[in-house]
Amino acid sequence: TVSGGTFLSSTSTQTLTGGLTVSGGTFTGSTGNVAAGSVTLSSGILNAPSGILTIAGGNFTYTGGMFNADLGTVLYTGNNAAPTVSVGTGLVQFYNFQDAMTNVYPGGMSITGTLTVTGTFTWKLGSGIILGNIEAQGDVDDQNHGGTGNPYFTLDGAGNQTIEDTTGGGGGCLRTLTI
Repeated sequence: TVSGGTFLSSTSTQTLTGGLTVSGGTFTGSTGNVAAGSVTLSSGILNAPSGILTIAGGNFTYTGGMFNADLGTVLYTGNNAAPTVSVGTGLVQFYNFQDAMTNVYPGGMSITGTLTVTGTFTWKLGSGIILGNIEAQGDVDDQNHGGTGNPYFTLDGAGNQTIEDTTGGGGGCLRTLTI
């Protein structure tokens, strides 16, 4: 928990047992990876690592403060998890976002607000359904060949955008589409 001052993460992997909570002050992820069970940002500043911020099946809850993506990746992992990503609408922007959870059907990820991804949104095979709004400003890597749930995609990047399965597995639920 960061409630004041500044926490500067190491350049090696930091594992935060029980989750990462920023309720004041500044958390800076540095160039290393950070792993947490959940993330809560209620005030203060969360500077994500330029590497990977792994969330192991828990919720990502934003109610205030500032989230800086720093060209990093938010990676959702977990087995048999059903997290809620609560980010408001346009208040939090991720650079790259990967849903790589496993064995979650019929559960999956629920999004409250709009999940905005300025880089690549990746939906891994076996990650289950997604319920909610996703604003993709970059490409969408759709590797999920199972149920889609009820995701609503808004494609509004400045350049060409591609939706495809980069694994070569024959296309995910959305097949290949270039906008």
